[in-house]
Amino acid sequence: EADRLLADSDYLGAHRILSKLYWNHPAERDRFFDKLEETAQVIFLSSQPHFLEPYVVDASDRLEPIARKYQLSWQYLAKLNRVSADRIREGQRLKVIQGPFAAVVDRQDYSLTIHLKGYFVKRYAVGIGRDNATPTGKFSVLNKVENPQYTDPDGRVIAGDDPANPLGERWIDLGESYGIHGTIEPESIGRAASRGCIRLGKQDVIEVYDFLVNGSEVVIR
Repeated sequence: EADRLLADSDYLGAHRILSKLYWNHPAERDRFFDKLEETAQVIFLSSQPHFLEPYVVDASDRLEPIARKYQLSWQYLAKLNRVSADRIREGQRLKVIQGPFAAVVDRQDYSLTIHLKGYFVKRYAVGIGRDNATPTGKFSVLNKVENPQYTDPDGRVIAGDDPANPLGERWIDLGESYGIHGTIEPESIGRAASRGCIRLGKQDVIEVYDFLVNGSEVVIR
């Protein structure tokens, strides 16, 4: 059925079916994952086609308030439309998505999946806490920080731009000292090696940071 819908260029219809398969039949993902990524790319990561009425830029508009209107980050909206935040022009038709995006972290297969109301967007490999230190449950993004400062268990402070900072270039706060962040130990991705936080590769954490906004739901299971 998904193949038939794709042949008719019904990307949303095909993606709805493939997303349900993704969540309900994880053991079968290899059979359809390429098509799932293809439809997600068209819907969520390409500037064309539009699936909602485009936003027409007014002379006084700025990208950040536009993104906030749709519960998106301005970074995601800029990347989606291949524009700079300070170079949108009057009359420009921006592709928009109604957010917010959310995430599901699966400790069993070391993955983080970005989704929008169940529609698959993108999947990433993660590192998690050793000895079951990563908590399970439903969380909300409380804050997001670029180049976060780090304080180690002994109270030593490492600046955000220090190459020795273990948080990398992004911090997504989930509360109770837990969060999603980058890492300077890429070999820890796909392993249980942290004190409980969720680790992502250098480029992956930037993408996840741009997808999520304050208030985005993060489920860890």
